[in-house]
Amino acid sequence: MTTQVYEALNDPNVSWHCVKCGLPQFSSSLFDHTHLETSNTFETLDLSTDNTTGYSGSDAEQDTISSSSSSTASFGPPQHTSSPTKRRKKGSKQEQQLRSMKVLNVNFQSIRNKKEELAVLIESTKPSIIIGTETWLTSSIFTSEIFPPSYSVVRKDRVGGHGGVLLAVRSDLTYNTLQIQDEGEHVYIKLSFGKDVSLIVGALYRPPNSDMQYMDKICSTIEELSVQNRKAVLWIGGDFNLPDINWEDLSVGGHSNPASINNRFLDMIQNCNLQQMVTFPTRGDNVLDLFLTNRPTLINKCSLLPGLGDHDIVGVDSDVTAKRSKPVKRKIYLWKKANLLGMKQDCRQFQQEFVHKYTEQSSVHEMWNCFKISLLNMMDSHVPAKMTSTRFSQPWVTRSVKRSSRRKKRAFNHALATDRQEDFNRYREIKKSTQAACKQAYSEYINNIISPDSKANPSDSGVSLTVRGTTVLE
Repeated sequence: MTTQVYEALNDPNVSWHCVKCGLPQFSSSLFDHTHLETSNTFETLDLSTDNTTGYSGSDAEQDTISSSSSSTASFGPPQHTSSPTKRRKKGSKQEQQLRSMKVLNVNFQSIRNKKEELAVLIESTKPSIIIGTETWLTSSIFTSEIFPPSYSVVRKDRVGGHGGVLLAVRSDLTYNTLQIQDEGEHVYIKLSFGKDVSLIVGALYRPPNSDMQYMDKICSTIEELSVQNRKAVLWIGGDFNLPDINWEDLSVGGHSNPASINNRFLDMIQNCNLQQMVTFPTRGDNVLDLFLTNRPTLINKCSLLPGLGDHDIVGVDSDVTAKRSKPVKRKIYLWKKANLLGMKQDCRQFQQEFVHKYTEQSSVHEMWNCFKISLLNMMDSHVPAKMTSTRFSQPWVTRSVKRSSRRKKRAFNHALATDRQEDFNRYREIKKSTQAACKQAYSEYINNIISPDSKANPSDSGVSLTVRGTTVLE
């Protein structure tokens, strides 16, 4: 700003408007008689001594300016501004991603034969919720055989095998299972994030040969949940086997299913104000695995991942931040590094002291407390220990297994980008080799647990062990 412009703007008899905001200078208005106690980074004009313009105000003006300058001596960002500074979120980008919820919609086509690949998928993607269909599980198969302890599972198996659905939720998320009277293959849970804030997640599977009555029961259940929980966020996923619907304009163009089934499903979506987020094929050229929500603005991204069966996986990243309970840490003793010789010596000494101190008339509780305290002290003295980590990882998922999984994902993305048959064939070969690598790593890990010496000399074991149809030790 030149000296001439500065002197012109400083003249109280001249009115002017700012070229940026369009406001006048308010030289004589209500603003002269109103005082706001704010902290401002902009200093007042010091009119008492100005070497550039040579201006020297009167004594009254100098006193006023001096008092004004002293009242605004504390500098800082302005408290009243039209464009406030955006507050930074606490935590790193990785911590924000861990707190936000990620959902996987997976058609397993027999999860029993793919538990090793499922463990690698969980290790690489770390989902908060897994919506699973076509699990092919029965009551004779425990959930702990399939999922790691860091997930709790709500499942509904089909009588006679095949079919079946499940919802796998991270153990640090609290939820309630919603009871459904319908015998169809669908389960629902409800997660609460505070007062009047909840999330309902559902896993559904509609068999291709099901009739109109089956579709009507599923749609009626979703509509009932939507009416009973009007303020809740709905996430409904699964394999609906509705290839006739064009999701761009919500029209029916095929004849794989009767028109009444497709129209009933579309009517349910309109009644519940839901939006279908999957816009890409999940099996061949058909969009079979769907994800419905009544709050599409909370969904960041809906992407395609390489599948475990003949369906690709739908991955959903959301802005929903869940309150996670901190896991309780446990103390683990490392017995492989224990000082067994020192423990034996302490045990002999404790035996002699115990026999001389107590008799048959001594109190049982007193003797037990002495024995327990002495044993714990010996363990703390001779056995190294560590606290459990908040992260859970499968010990058999080695670097080579992770490398094979990343290679499979790159081949899958490249095949989608080029849309060439040779690239899809290459992806299938890599997928098959990755499955074999996962099974081999898991078998070697089980072998090492059952017989650590079998790796050095496997012919001496003479034992053949089969776990769920897979030979892990011979």
